[in-house]
Amino acid sequence: MIRAGLVTAVAAGVQGGLLDEHIAYVTSDASFRTPFARGYRVVETLPYREKQLRLALKQRGIGTLTIKKRGVDVDPAALRKRLHLAGDDEATLVLTRIDGHGTALLVKPF
Repeated sequence: MIRAGLVTAVAAGVQGGLLDEHIAYVTSDASFRTPFARGYRVVETLPYREKQLRLALKQRGIGTLTIKKRGVDVDPAALRKRLHLAGDDEATLVLTRIDGHGTALLVKPF
């Protein structure tokens, strides 16, 4: 979808928009299914600063973390190690920019 230049077409098809005009993440108020993308529900916006993010994930008991990123200069594997995760729960974290600011979103797949 991204390489084909269809991001805005998919956004229009799900009556949504882009999180940021320069980032290929689509957002919509309604859940949707499309063969062109995976859907996630935003559970919570977490602090983008590493120390506060580490604490937030610890408080939620997150031990296994999938990190998705777009538009930010982060090595997910290195960040995961620095977060010192311990807990029984799993989570997916989206690191991106919204309006030019780093944002961390805790999400769950549809």
